[in-house]
Amino acid sequence: MKSLSRALPPLTLLEWGVILSYFYFSGRLASFLHPMFRPGVLVTGVLLVLTAVCVALFPEEKCAHEHEHTEETETHGRITPGSVIAFLLLLLPLALAAKVSPDSYGADLIRRRGLVEDIRSLPGINGRLTHPVAPPSVATPTLALPAQAAVLQKSIARTAVTRQNAPTSNDKELEQAAQETMVEPGLPTQESGNEDAPPMPSAGSYDNPALRPNESGNIPVQVTDLLYAAQESSTRKDFEGKRVEIIGQFLSPKKGATKPELKSNSFMLVRLVMVCCAADMMPAAVKVEATKRPANVHEAGWLKVVGQVRYRPRAKGPSPDGIDYGDTPEPVIVAASIAKTPTPTEKYVY
Repeated sequence: MKSLSRALPPLTLLEWGVILSYFYFSGRLASFLHPMFRPGVLVTGVLLVLTAVCVALFPEEKCAHEHEHTEETETHGRITPGSVIAFLLLLLPLALAAKVSPDSYGADLIRRRGLVEDIRSLPGINGRLTHPVAPPSVATPTLALPAQAAVLQKSIARTAVTRQNAPTSNDKELEQAAQETMVEPGLPTQESGNEDAPPMPSAGSYDNPALRPNESGNIPVQVTDLLYAAQESSTRKDFEGKRVEIIGQFLSPKKGATKPELKSNSFMLVRLVMVCCAADMMPAAVKVEATKRPANVHEAGWLKVVGQVRYRPRAKGPSPDGIDYGDTPEPVIVAASIAKTPTPTEKYVY
């Protein structure tokens, strides 16, 4: 009994270390934690295992002064009900959680979290958004380069006239040098040429080099990419009318829900967004319009959708779900093909 009592502390540490290491190496940790924090779990598991080994190999030393022992020392090293209860409280919950905890979320849980169709509603997003573009105003006419040079020359001349002292030879030399250098500013010289200038994009090309089509001719995107782009017109043009390829979870309209803008063959494509851990998980969703509903696809099943992106104006005022999106348009994918796809290794978007 005494040896078993000594074994309880290292056994507790060993179990915690083994379970943490198991979650890391089995890949189950990807369902609960951001990749940035996963190495810390592995380090903690290894340290717990090493601590358990040290506690088992180097037990508490016996008291050197046996003559000072009291009657309480007769129970030293024995198993007490309190130690057994503490041992079970530390081990059983963790073991059961490791065994029965789900690695994915169902459609009901996703709906209870609330579908996010505006990127500003996701946690930790406000700091990453760029400053909104100011509304277009009346454009100020821009002078041609030679005209700009003439204006600058007149300004230099007026400054020279208003000076109290007469211009010196140095002033004349400076003015003459300014005139020579400001005749046609910015124009390429014969020596420099324009071979390093980037080519002007054609009307049908992709303006953003990061959004190049893959071998199938589709631009791989995430749900969050389309929601981000909806915030500014300069980014919407990168996706508007383009053929994209996107992976997400199928979610049909909830029965009885009032969503008049959702057509009969449309559905929501959802991707879970994680900032830190599963506790802050939020489902980002984008609407998909199809000619017919995908067959034999269960709720929260994984799909690969290929289609064109359209940004459409939303109805004024609060939507049926009570959210006022303002002037932010709604991204919609007009599907050309829908197919089942295996569950990705990383189920979340970070």
